[in-house]
Amino acid sequence: MRQWRTLGAVPPEDLVGMRVELHHAVQLLASFGQTLLDARPDDSHRSMVWNAPDSGFSTSALDGEPTLRVTVAPTDLKATLHEETGVLASRSLVGLTPDEAYAWLEGEIAGALGRDGLQLDRPEYEIPPRGAATGSPFGGTPPAALVELEVWFENAAGVLEGLVSQDANATPVRCWPHHFDIATLLVLDPEIGPAEGRTVGVGFSPGDEATPQPYWYVTPYPDPGTYDLPDLPGGYWNTEGWFGAVLPGSAVVAAGSAAKQASLTEAFVREAISAGREVLGG
Repeated sequence: MRQWRTLGAVPPEDLVGMRVELHHAVQLLASFGQTLLDARPDDSHRSMVWNAPDSGFSTSALDGEPTLRVTVAPTDLKATLHEETGVLASRSLVGLTPDEAYAWLEGEIAGALGRDGLQLDRPEYEIPPRGAATGSPFGGTPPAALVELEVWFENAAGVLEGLVSQDANATPVRCWPHHFDIATLLVLDPEIGPAEGRTVGVGFSPGDEATPQPYWYVTPYPDPGTYDLPDLPGGYWNTEGWFGAVLPGSAVVAAGSAAKQASLTEAFVREAISAGREVLGG
């Protein structure tokens, strides 16, 4: 696992507006995948990965030449078009409206591919509205909050990649642009697959409408309906509406030092996975 970076420079409860702004910015990546990558049954062509060297979210690369991919870095809301040999174009989204951001990226991709008039399809799903008007420019987000969101995702990616490296039946770590969570599925019935078999989802969300602050979750599936569940370090079990374990970001921050925050998160994830496997009989 990568070295844990200390959280808490900005309280978890104060990240809502910044999280929504970033959620809208990364839709550029979903559009890249939706338009230019081959569609996959699990919708992963629209997903992202956390790319540590770029300190941001990245699309998959196009097959063939040129091998384009796009990243968005939280700290400065910078979008970058990469080719295998290096950076083709880079621009901060601050001061651009979403339409202007799309127009810029479409122009750069069209130039790289030699496809005049290229337009990126926009995802059909709804995401939380921005505090500002929908068409207003990106910006007005305190830099410290964007850095804090980067640290949350960086830490989460490290923990999840560590899990995947130890479980041959875990799915790749992906960040999903609809709900904006980063997660893996531990597949308990590999001969059936995750679509039909039992799974334990493990992931991190920067927050949502139901739980505004960042949180970790572990979700056994299918819901067994009856529960005999252990206490969890720093967290609790949710059984209303959906079944799973939750570790609030405020509990992680309250742990204190980087080492203690990492230890609490790892203990929660480990014990919640163990309990999840047990309730599923595997």
